[in-house]
Amino acid sequence: MNILRIAGWTVYCDSLCPIRQCAREKQMETCGGCPEMKSCEKVGAIIGNNPDARGRLENAGSV
Repeated sequence: MNILRIAGWTVYCDSLCPIRQCAREKQMETCGGCPEMKSCEKVGAIIGNNPDARGRLENAGSV
């Protein structure tokens, strides 16, 4: 499967994803370093059901 990526992000992520848009508004590469991540409604549906995704975001935020 070929996915168009721009600087490491897919076109969807960079242009349409509300989670990515929120991180960009806060001048963050990902939401992993955001102090509001654990209570965020935007990312909550993903990290609430996928502990691996939460761990990856937290690790990305600490880099």
